[in-house]
Amino acid sequence: MMAKVGDPTRSEAAATGDDPLRALFVSHYASMVRVATALLGDAAAAEDVVQDAFVSVDRALAGVAEGARVAYLRQAVMNAARSRIRRTRAAKRQPVLVRTSVASFEDAAIRRDEQDVVLAALDRLPLRQRQCLVLRYYGELSDPEVADALGLSLGTAKTHLRRGLAALQDTLGALR
Repeated sequence: MMAKVGDPTRSEAAATGDDPLRALFVSHYASMVRVATALLGDAAAAEDVVQDAFVSVDRALAGVAEGARVAYLRQAVMNAARSRIRRTRAAKRQPVLVRTSVASFEDAAIRRDEQDVVLAALDRLPLRQRQCLVLRYYGELSDPEVADALGLSLGTAKTHLRRGLAALQDTLGALR
C-alpha cells in the first residue's frame, strides 16, 4: 500500500520516526523548558538552555540507548541550567509565573503573590535542594528519576527533597 502525500501518519512517522532527535524534541521540549524556567526564573534563558542541551544531545544520541535518551536529555538540561546559574549568580533571579487559568483578576493577583512567595522561598534553598524540588514538582518526576537526572544516588536525592520540603514548610507555613 502506498501512502498518499499529506497522509498524517506518513508525515508524522517521517518527522519523528526517522529522526530520534526530532521525536525527542516533539515529545519533551515543553516539559524541559518548564523545568528550566522554574530553575532559572527566565523563560528566554530556559529556552536557550534547553536548545543548547538538544544540540549537545544530538552529538551523542547515537551512543545513547533508546530507553535512556529522555534521562540523558534531562541531565543535559540540568547541567546547562546549573552552569547558567553559576555564571549569573550575581544577577537576581526574576520569578516566572506558572501559567494557570483563574476565575477573576482578584484570584490571579492572589495566585501571583503566592507564586512569588513560593519562588522566592525556592531561591533561598541550596541549589541541589531547589533542583530536586523543581524536578519533582514542576517536572513531575519520580524520586528515582530525580536522582538519575542529577546524577545522585536515590538516598541523596530523597534527602535533598526532604530537607528542601522541610525548609519550604518552615518558610511557607502560612500559605497552606
